[in-house]
This record gives sequence, C-alpha cells and structure tokens, in this order.
Amino acid sequence: MMKFFYFLLLLIPTLVSAQSSVWKVSKGNQHLFIGGTIHILGKNDYPLPPAYDRAYKQSKTLVFETDVEKANDPAFMQKLINHFAYQQGKTLRSGLKGSTFTTLKEYCQSSGIPISMLLPYKPQFASLMLTSMELQKLGINLAGVDDHYNRRALKDGKTVRELETIEEQLQFLANMGSGQEDELILSTIKENQQLEELMQLMLGAWRNGDMDTLDKEIVQPMKEEFPSTYQGLLVKRNNNWLPYIKAYLRSPDIEFILVGALHLAGKDGLITKFKNAGYSVTQL
Repeated sequence: MMKFFYFLLLLIPTLVSAQSSVWKVSKGNQHLFIGGTIHILGKNDYPLPPAYDRAYKQSKTLVFETDVEKANDPAFMQKLINHFAYQQGKTLRSGLKGSTFTTLKEYCQSSGIPISMLLPYKPQFASLMLTSMELQKLGINLAGVDDHYNRRALKDGKTVRELETIEEQLQFLANMGSGQEDELILSTIKENQQLEELMQLMLGAWRNGDMDTLDKEIVQPMKEEFPSTYQGLLVKRNNNWLPYIKAYLRSPDIEFILVGALHLAGKDGLITKFKNAGYSVTQL
C-alpha cells in the first residue's frame, strides 16, 4: 500500500544529485517551473536540491496542489478524521475480512501499535495511520517541500495559488482503495515491513529527478494492483490540472508549480503530457 503513500510522502536523502525533480516548461517567450514534492520529510532531508531555490527565486507565484494553510488547519484535520470515522457502531473489524483483520492484529502486536487506535476508522485512514507511525519511527515526521515553500512564499509576499480545493483532495483520498479494502491493508503491512529500504531507494530517485525509477517502483505497481486508485489519484487529477497549468504558462509572470513527485512520472505524468503537447521541457 505504500504505492499510495509514496504519493503522500516520498522519502530520504542522497548526498549528490546531477539533476533534480524540477523542470522548466516553455512555449514561445513564456515559461514556468514545475517541481515534484515530498509531503513529509526528515531532518536530514534539508537542504533541498538547489534547483528548488533557483526556481523559487525566479518565480512570482507559487502554485500547490491545494491550499496548504487550510490543509494544516486543526479544523480541517478534525473534518478529515470525522470523514473516515465509522458511524452507527461499525468498526474496522467489520470493514475487513476475518483473515485480514487477524493479520492486521498480529502486525500491530509485533510493531507495538495498539489496534484500538485503528478500530474507529475505515481502512483508508487506518492505512494512513499505520504508515505515519512507521515513518515517525524512522524520524520522518517534519513538514515537507510544500509546507517549506508555502511558508517562504507567505513571508516573502509572493502570490500563492492551488490547483484543487481541499474538499476535492479529501474526496480523492476517501476513494483510495475503494472496493479493495482488504488488499489495501495487506499491502500496507507488506510495504511497511520494508519501509526503510523502500524510502532510501525512492528518495534517491526523487533527489536525482529519476522519474523512470519512480514510475517503475511505484506508479506501475499501483496501476497494476489498484487500477481505479491509479486513475483517481493520478490520472484524473493530472488531467484536471493540466488546463490550469497551461493557463499559468500564458501569463506574463513566472510560476513555480509544486505537486507530488508521482504526478510527474510515467506516461500519464505531467512531464510527458507537456512534451507530447509540444512544449519545451528542460530538467534542472
């Protein structure tokens, strides 16, 4: 299930990078920058690759997936929790097959996680909680690229925009793994058991702008194992965002578009879409 959660997080550091997950997209005399983000970082992940600061300094407007301030608001967090909480006496036990719940219970016992913390919530949120707790054990629990540049943009007086509302993003997350809840939990457990190695592999790819590795290791397995989630989390949202990004490209200002790195990888990724549409795309 980390195939989903790399979308939400992505990973740890390498020391040297020849390229980065930042691109300059141009058409005629206009250009903007688009960068792949990691939504949660560890303390050793900073400083970020220098290409991010170069793009930031040249840009007047920062465009994120959604409103970062609202996403961090405690009121929204409570709304998120309520959205994924069971009602009318149901629990996670009733939302899973007996064998899946037994596997989950054994995993929680071996990992020192009280399963009582998960019982009030639907499988989607339980999976998020499990991965979040394992990431904390690895020291990956700090604000990520989006928060970092949102704070800087507000301090520096830059314009901040978003590609979708926080409510739209919540709905995409709510549909994650729909109809495959047992597979979602079992995949989460499997991936979490090798989380440190996976994180090291994937962050190396992110820092070096290696979209082929991200596509091979995360995007393609998601597409094969959870096709409806792949369509909802990545393909549909990329298609929704593309007209907005093209409109920004026609403006006289320079924008820095910051979205989860998986949105840039693969044949359905934004980088490929811009190349296929005839734009000049240069990796920094």
